[in-house]
Formats: sequence, structure tokens, C-alpha cells
Amino acid sequence: MDIHRTRHHPSRTPAPSGKKPPPPVPPKSRSQSVDSTPGTTRSTTPQAEGTGKRPPPPVVRKPAHLSVRLPPPLPERPAPPKLPERARIVPAVQGLTHHLNVPTYHHRQVPVLPSRPLTRPEEDDGGPYRPPPPPSRTATPSSSPQPSRFAPPRQASGDVSSDADEPEPEDANEPHGLRTTPSTPVKRALDEYPDASRAHRRAPDFVPRQYVTLHHHIHGYAVCGHRLVLAAHVVKVYDLTLGDAKPVVTWDPKTLPGEARKEVKVTSVSFRALSDGMEQGRYVWCGLSTGFLVELDTFSGEPTQFRATHSAAVTHIFRSNHHMLSLDETGKLHVFTCGTADEMTPSRTIRTSERPTFVRMLGDRLWTASGPATRSTTNPALRGPTIRVYEPLGIGTTSGGRTTCTSEWTGAVTSLAVLSTDPTRVYLAHEGGYISLFHRDTLVCEAVLKVSSSDVLALEGVGERLWAGYRTGTVCVYEVGAVPWVTVNMWMAHPGGAEASCRDVPIQQILVDKLSVEETGRFAVWTWARDKLHAWDGLLSADWIETRLEDREAEYSSHSHINVLICSWNIDSCKPSDLQGPPENTKFLEECIGGAEKPEIIIFGFQEVIDLNDRKLAAKTMLFGRKDKHDGRGSAGSVSPAYARWRDKLAVAVRQYTGLSYVMLDHESLVGLMTVVFVKNEYKGRVTDASITTVKRGMGGTYGNKGAIVARCVIDDSSVCFVNVHLAAGQTQRVARNADLAAIFEDKSVLPVSLSPFAFINGGDGTRILDHETIFLNGDLNYRIDQRRENVIASIEAGDLAYLLEHDQLRKEMQNNSSFRLRTFKEAPIHFAPTYKYMSNSRDFDQSAKKRIPAWCDRVLWKTRTESYVECVDYKRYEPMVSDHRPISARFNITVKSIAPEQYAEVRQQVADDWFKQEGALIDSIMTSLDEQ
Repeated sequence: MDIHRTRHHPSRTPAPSGKKPPPPVPPKSRSQSVDSTPGTTRSTTPQAEGTGKRPPPPVVRKPAHLSVRLPPPLPERPAPPKLPERARIVPAVQGLTHHLNVPTYHHRQVPVLPSRPLTRPEEDDGGPYRPPPPPSRTATPSSSPQPSRFAPPRQASGDVSSDADEPEPEDANEPHGLRTTPSTPVKRALDEYPDASRAHRRAPDFVPRQYVTLHHHIHGYAVCGHRLVLAAHVVKVYDLTLGDAKPVVTWDPKTLPGEARKEVKVTSVSFRALSDGMEQGRYVWCGLSTGFLVELDTFSGEPTQFRATHSAAVTHIFRSNHHMLSLDETGKLHVFTCGTADEMTPSRTIRTSERPTFVRMLGDRLWTASGPATRSTTNPALRGPTIRVYEPLGIGTTSGGRTTCTSEWTGAVTSLAVLSTDPTRVYLAHEGGYISLFHRDTLVCEAVLKVSSSDVLALEGVGERLWAGYRTGTVCVYEVGAVPWVTVNMWMAHPGGAEASCRDVPIQQILVDKLSVEETGRFAVWTWARDKLHAWDGLLSADWIETRLEDREAEYSSHSHINVLICSWNIDSCKPSDLQGPPENTKFLEECIGGAEKPEIIIFGFQEVIDLNDRKLAAKTMLFGRKDKHDGRGSAGSVSPAYARWRDKLAVAVRQYTGLSYVMLDHESLVGLMTVVFVKNEYKGRVTDASITTVKRGMGGTYGNKGAIVARCVIDDSSVCFVNVHLAAGQTQRVARNADLAAIFEDKSVLPVSLSPFAFINGGDGTRILDHETIFLNGDLNYRIDQRRENVIASIEAGDLAYLLEHDQLRKEMQNNSSFRLRTFKEAPIHFAPTYKYMSNSRDFDQSAKKRIPAWCDRVLWKTRTESYVECVDYKRYEPMVSDHRPISARFNITVKSIAPEQYAEVRQQVADDWFKQEGALIDSIMTSLDEQ
């Protein structure tokens, strides 16, 4: 039965006899629905009376998370029973569920991203697209809950098909599909990964290297000048001037009276605070698991005084000016004054929180932290660890302390640091890759930054830089003057072994050794990781020298220019024989390769050479596609002959359309990806260290349907890297594409070590992509246009490409996302229509059921150390119709250097002399700031 014909409509149905007719229904106000173009609305008005037609159901506003159209009103029903206050729901939603019997959800406001104006590409002057730097922001403390910090979970590029279902964005005019209105306050999470694009990757070792190998688990250590004290079941004292040698002193706590038969171990250690006539670094205080405090002479190895001051294990010992402080596992803190008649009698005792997860003495204050290590799902208001600050040296202080917390959720606190350039700001390291910033006096959390996906376990301020140690064994040095921070140096400080259980050696602590300058003339920073202590150059002198050498490159180098052509095409598994028929097909390779100027290097980067929907072929590739141990070539060609057919076709085309002799320098394939590199025969002698490899990204990094082929070579004394990628497909898979790029460019070795000493930058050896002076990235990046399909096609037909480029996902990521791996790359102005997605053998865009939105999926970008060394002279697309993508090419003039060894050695010596003059002033400045802390 049609419900619309049986319901009574009060505006036209007479009332039953004997009853007063109901009052007329007032006319409905016109409701507006948002069109895809800002500023336009679509009105819906009820049908006028007397037309003989029933008006359409009214369009009502509804919450953003519900998408239901209300039917006409039903006859009146008895009022539902009054619910308790706790069980009430929003009236509008209550009525909706009353009629339609759908579940009710408590609406939570979705955090929005800023709606800032986008910078149009520099098309008037022909310059490349350069995303502006991210704006600086000042975080202010707020008691209101912050928007969620976490982005949607990263999705692995595991799709085997050439594309995924692509629903159109809910609001194509807003970034990332989130809605904003002018009245909505704009908030952004401080998710600012540091800029590591220019980070040095050479470990700042001393010469000779200083390290100590530990052959047992230790509970604590202390360094003072050349003396190192390790605490375990016994205390061992090392002389660091002797290198990795045996301990000079060993002391067993069981030698104390009454301790021989107990299970006793040393649980904490700290060098004693100085008093009159005391030699620095000679005496050390040790805390025992039985509650004893022992003062040990590190010269003789004999205890000078001891006392049972605690009833539980002593977990921490600190020194502050002329005071010593000891904390046990119950939270009892004793304060001792050195130089008094009875030093081991507490002058003050206070109670702190029991079993805190973090304790650190900063100046005359004790910072502690405790709380949940994981985010609460039952109490969203719980922001993470609770931070308490005590003043144990203050007069009259017996208990309590001030409590604070981070402004956003973070993991557990692991470390603390202060910089000499800003002693009023305290940096707290957290699990989960967060660092929070607190004002030292007010204890207000000023900001929370996401700096890594790995836990930050150690933090230390060295001058104006912040050193951070990670669970992965990596140490990063940051410049923190602006947001995002700048990574100055990063290296694997404590690499494990080849075994799986030894790969990750977490950095447990970073320590600045002030006395090392007086005794050795070196400013040492120590890192402790499981079974080794390692000393590093705290001034990063090698980085300073290398940076100055780059600035003076013209004094010891000569330069020349070469022409490079890069062609990128997703060929949709077509064959070389398919390039026939219309001139657009047959003339493609001639138009791309030919021309008056013949390039010295030609790179073809193809995607989907094989059919990714062919499950049988995909299974063969998984089972039989492996690396050859001799030449590094993939055997995917043995799985499918498509790669060999295209290589032969390209070799013939290069020879035919250039009229010159080229040699195939390198080639590689990876489940649809294929890279072929050609070099002019006369330039072959100038090209060395050629190497090529693959990076898989499909199915969590185990399958190569998505990923990259990385090729590198050294031309004279300049390194060039070519990266051919195929990223995650789908209109809404922006986060997955970002994750693919992060995995491809992450700081791990993918190429063999190069033998060219001057070709690479940032202390690299050529094993990482970012070690190279110039990087070219091409491929099917799969970034889409955040607009509705009809708007995109209308703009293409009108030639309004600038409007579409404002909504291009790739350019928006480069502009707005400071953690985006391509943020520092450049792209030439785009003057051609989107290259995706066409019907095969047609000039029409996709007409299938999915109705995919056209986009510039195929791109060529570049990054170089010196901006003037790369010039893009041509960036265009071609029109073969055999694929659903259109191919593109980019032609570059690049500058390469050739170094004169004699001049280089002379300039390097001058730079080293300049460093020697500045080193003393830097050390004095850092030492003064450390004394003031």
C-alpha cells in the first residue's frame, strides 16, 4: 500500500464532521542544499496548492553524520515516557529515530583543517611551482579539549587492481574532505615532522673513536671527565683515556657489613657534589637495592661512608649544587647537604608520587611523571601522563608539588632537556614520537609536536640544538628556532647485528660531559644503548666544515651542462604493437625522443607494464620474481615477456629517432614498474657508480604492485638519482600515498655504497635517496583533484586549469603538510590537461560505472642541492590513446661539477683552520650555559 495516498494532509483534506478543523500549516521555509561550488545554493520549495499534485517531501537540515530524508509526518502518537536526564538525546535525532527506527549516535564534532588561500602556480613568468613554507604558529595554552591529533590510519597499498572504488569527496571544495564554515574556528594539530631534507647523515665520531662495550646489564651509569662508573650487581670504574679496556676499579656491595648473604645490587649512581677541597670526579654515591647509600672512592675502590637511609630500593640519586638527593621506589625523597659534619643524615625529607615512570632533577626542581602509556578509550579527557614538579630544596617544603599535563594527548614521558639559548622552556620527550614544550616557571604546556613515528627515549640540550635518541637506535639533532624544526644531523648511533633480534638498539640516555672539555679538550656527548656507551662530537665539527666547503665549491670545481629527458607513462598493460593506427599512437615515441637537441641521458619510467588485474600473473611474480645474486636484475622478465618487448622497442626508437649511438646503462622491473636508462655513447666514460634497485610498497611492503624503482649514477663528481614510482590508487587514498612516499624516502640504505668520495651531500655515501645532489621523481603518483567530476570536466573544457590546480591533492600536500616527503621538491608549471582517466582508444574521460574523476596522476618533480643547477626547459604530455593515461615528459638542463683534488685540499685546510678559531668560543658559550642551568 502506498503510504503517501493514505495519510491525511491537513492542507487539503476536510476535517471529519462535528470536529473543529485543525489550523492551517504555515508554508515551509525554503531549505538550501550546498552545491559543489562555493557560494551557490539549490532551493527546494513545496508544490503550490491547487495543482492536483502532492508536494514533494520537505528537505530538512540534518546532522552531518546522518544522511536520511524524512518522510511526511505520521498521525500523532502518544508522547514517549520522559527519560532520565542522563538518557536524553537531541530532540531532532529523537524524532528521526522515532519514525525510522534507526539507531541514535552521540554526535562528536569533527576537527577541521584551515581553509587558507592556495597559492596559484607561477605560470606567468614560467617559473617552477614552489610551495610556500608552512606558516609559523604560536601555540597558546587552553583548557578546552584539543581536536584529535591522529590522522586516519595508514593504509597499505595492497590493491592488485589498477584502481580502487572512488567515491566522490563529500565536499570537494574542502581539503581532505572535511567541511568548514566561516563561523567554525580553525584549528590544526601540531603534527609537524622536522624537515630532514638537508640533514647530514655522517656520524660525528671523534678520532680516535671513544666507546665502551658493556658485557652485562647495568642499572645506571655516571660520566665525569675521563671516569666512567657503571652500576650493576657490582660497581665498575673505567678510565676512558685507555679506550675500551678493563675496569680500573671493581667494588662488590656484598663486602659491606651485614650484606654478604643478601641479594644486593647497585640500583643507582651519581658523582658526589663538590665541597671545599674536593677533587671533582673522585667520589661517587651508590644506591643499593636494600636501601643503603654508599660513598665510594673511585681511586682506591674503597667505601668512605655508608648508611641505611631508605627502607626500599634506591632508584635515583641526583646532585644539585652542594646537595645530594636520593629517591626510593616508594616515593620518599631525602635531601643531603654535602660538607656538613654528618653528610648522610637527611636534612629534609619529602614524599613524592610512588613509582613514577620518569624522574629528573632540573636545577633545584624535581620533575616527575606518571600515568597511562596508552590512550584511554573510556575517558577521552585524559590527556596522558601526569607531570608533577617539586621543589625539594625550598625552605619549608615537605610534600605536595605542582601538577600539570600536556595540552594534547602524548605517550609516557621518557626524558627532559633545556636549551642554553632559551632556559625558560623545558622539552619533554614522550613515547609515540611526541615532544612537549613547557614554560619552566609557570608549568604551562605551550605546544606538543609530533616529530617521529618512533618513541623518543632520550633528550638533551647541547648549546642551541636539541639531541634526541629514538627506540630505533637513531640520534637526531634539531634546530628548534622555527616550526617545523630542522634536522641538522641524523645517524644510526648503535647499530645492532644482522640477526633479527639485534636490529633495533634503543637509545636509553644522552648525557653531556662538561668535564671532558677540561681534561681532553673535546666536547663529548655520550649515548647509552643497552650494552655500549659511545662518545660523539657535541659540536658537529664535520658538518660545519662540509657546509662551508659547499659554499666555496666554485673555488675548487669546474662545471658543465648536460641535457636529461625523462618520459613517464602508465601504459595500462598495452603492448608495443598497440602503437599503431592514428598518428597520435604511431608518432608518440618520435615526438618524445626526437627534436633538434638530443639529450645526453634518456630515462623511461613506465607503470603497469603488466596487467595488475591478472591474478595468475601476479601469483607467478610473487613466487618466481626474485633477485639475481650476481647482477641485481629482477627476474620478472622471465615471468612476463612484456618488459623485454618494451625494452627492445625503446632501444630501437632511441636509435631510430635520435640518429645517434646510445647505450642502455641500466634497467629494472617490479610487478608493473619498469625503468630503462640510456646514455649517449660518447658520455659513457663520464658516468660511473651506476646502480639500480627496487622498493616494494604493496601489501605492507611485501608485494611490488606499488612501490618504486631507484636508479643512480655519478656524472663527473655529481650524483643524480632517478625514482620511478607507482603509489596507492583511489580518490580518497591520500594518506596511503603519503605513507608510500615516506617509506620510499625513509632513511635506510637501498643502494650499494658508492666509491665516489665527493659526489654526495649531507655526509651520505650514496646508499640513501637523499644522499644525492639531484633527485628526479616521476611516475603515477595517483594524487587526484578534490572536486566533483562535473566541475573538473567543465573546467577542462573551459581551459581553466589554474582553478583545478588549486584543488590538486599533490600541490595541497606540498603546501600545507610540513611532514610531506615531497614538500621540498619542485615541479614545472603545468599547461596540459589532466592525464587520467580516459577510455581506452578514445579521447573521452572515463564513462564506466565508477565515473572516475580526471586528475594529474602522472608527474615529474625534482629536488637539488643548488637551485640554479637544474632548469626544466620543457614539460608536456602526448596523446597516444592505447592506455587510460596519457604519457608526459620533462626535459632538463642540469649542471654537474668536476673537482680538482689539489684545490679541494687547499680550501679544506682553510676551512679547518677557520673552525679551529671558532671552536673555543663555542665551547665557552656552551659551558657557561650549562653552569647556569
